This record gives sequence, C-alpha cells and structure tokens, in this order.
Amino acid sequence: RVGFYNDIALLVLDRPVRKSKYVIPVCLPKPNLPSKDRMAGRRATVVGWGTTYYGGKESTKQQQATLPVWRNEDCNHAYFQPITDNFLCAGFSEGGVDACQGDS
Repeated sequence: RVGFYNDIALLVLDRPVRKSKYVIPVCLPKPNLPSKDRMAGRRATVVGWGTTYYGGKESTKQQQATLPVWRNEDCNHAYFQPITDNFLCAGFSEGGVDACQGDS
C-alpha cells in the first residue's frame, strides 16, 4: 500500500453477531452530516488495537483517544502527503495522543 488512501476494512459475516458488553456496533455516519471542514474544532474518538508507540508491538487491549478535528487545508500544511476530501484529519499538533500503526 502506498499512502493513506482507502484505509478501511469491511467484514461481511455469515451470521448475525450477538451484542454484549464487549461487542457493540460502530455505526456509519449519516450522509447529511456537516462537511468535514465544518466539523473542524470538534472532537472525534479513534479506537483500535494498534501500537502504543511508533514501531512498537500491537496493544493487547483496545485503546481509544479523543482528538480535535482539523480543516483538511490545515492538515495539508502539516503532512508529507496530500490530504484530500476522502480524509477526516484529527490529532494534536504537539503529538502525544493519536492513532498509530495497526489501528486501521
């Protein structure tokens, strides 16, 4: 894979999943949500089992972080690859809390 494009997984299951305190749905956004740039300044939550530091091992526990959403134009000034309208850019400019390798 080259770049950040199409960073998504979709699973099709052959039977329904029973919800529990460990298994809950993650809903897809409704199409009438505000544009990503109008969400700038709001907070978004990222969850995953990725590494807890760059180059580290994947976590054995699901982690989560709440991050500020940026305007994509601002992200374009901060990242080495173009950030397109297909992205939702979020994070702290000073770093420290973020998604990491393996979270997606």
